[in-house]
Amino acid sequence: MPLKAGEGWILPAGATGICEYDEALSFLRLEVPENLLADVSFERHSDFRPLMYQVPYYTEANRGLIPQYDNRFNLASWEPWLTYDSVSLGAKLDKPTLIVHSEGAAVPQGAHAFYALLPGEKSELWLDGFSQFDFYDRSEPVTIAADAAAAHFTRVNASRQIDPEDRAAIIDTITDIAAGADRHQWDRVRRAFADEVTLDYTSLWGGKPIAQPADEVIRQWSGFLPGFDETRHLVTNHTITGLQGEKATAEADFQATHRIGTDLWVLIGRYHYELAKVNGGWKISALTMTATHETGDRALTQRAAERAPKTR
Repeated sequence: MPLKAGEGWILPAGATGICEYDEALSFLRLEVPENLLADVSFERHSDFRPLMYQVPYYTEANRGLIPQYDNRFNLASWEPWLTYDSVSLGAKLDKPTLIVHSEGAAVPQGAHAFYALLPGEKSELWLDGFSQFDFYDRSEPVTIAADAAAAHFTRVNASRQIDPEDRAAIIDTITDIAAGADRHQWDRVRRAFADEVTLDYTSLWGGKPIAQPADEVIRQWSGFLPGFDETRHLVTNHTITGLQGEKATAEADFQATHRIGTDLWVLIGRYHYELAKVNGGWKISALTMTATHETGDRALTQRAAERAPKTR
């Protein structure tokens, strides 16, 4: 809509060539004397007559054209947006992130704070000499930002391409944990673990994840799994969810059946793995089990521990 500034009427910058401009101009021709009109082209960036350039925006205390205007609509539409804390969300964004901004654009201090909180892979590009409106109206900063984004995604996607040999080795490592435990091949299981491993079975037993030497994990597992007449860990739907350098993450679904005589305890869920490449081989450094379904008698674990052969 046309805006009145002092004794004159000014059309908003950027309206040239769109239907709103024609509608506003028709209104003005009928209602406003010709000598009070100022037609400002959106391409003339040095012309600051449009009223939009005179508005104190949300970085200033007296924001808006009428600071005293505080009716219910004003509060309802502006207050939540102005007080929303988007910066703190940066701490939860663990994906590769590119920030393109300018010190002359809106809220640069917020962009700096957001970037500082990002926990994952990140990069930033700060453009000198560009205002907030330049990112709307000028091709130069938009082109620079678009090229930077294209390069960012090209690089990130290339790093996410998983070598078939790495994929196979990761799945083999996951298999060694399950099949090795069922067959009581403890050396095989130990080779699949890093020297230190964090196990998270809190979805089943509560408590907290436990970080401990892999040798201690082997001691515990070998102290009760042989007490079952049979265990069968079926692990499937392996997915490599991330790979960067010598770190990887993976997921898989599982069904674990534990039997003593005719008594069964069956657990269904998924595993999340964190892996590290050590001396050319993939080792599991963290394992999280999320149980989604359970049948049978969980107390079989205690019976198995009592039945398992004791080692000195």
